[in-house]
Amino acid sequence: MNIDMMKFQKKGGIVQKNTTGKTTAEIEAMAESIFDDPAAAQIWLHSANSTFAGLSPIDYLASDAHEPAAAVLLVLNAIATGGAT
Repeated sequence: MNIDMMKFQKKGGIVQKNTTGKTTAEIEAMAESIFDDPAAAQIWLHSANSTFAGLSPIDYLASDAHEPAAAVLLVLNAIATGGAT
């Protein structure tokens, strides 16, 4: 993780550190690229996932979890490289 990219984002009235430098819209665009299908990406982004404590990736991004964007990006990277579904 690049510390130079660290920034803060306000989500749901809470200011959260986002060390990835990626916005929710950028993460959604990455998912659409990885799934190669906008509809499939939206289904994944809005479906409960045990990796994210039962939250959907989108809800997890807005949560107060430690580094939620980094966690979602990690799973997307795993999907892109064949390491997760």
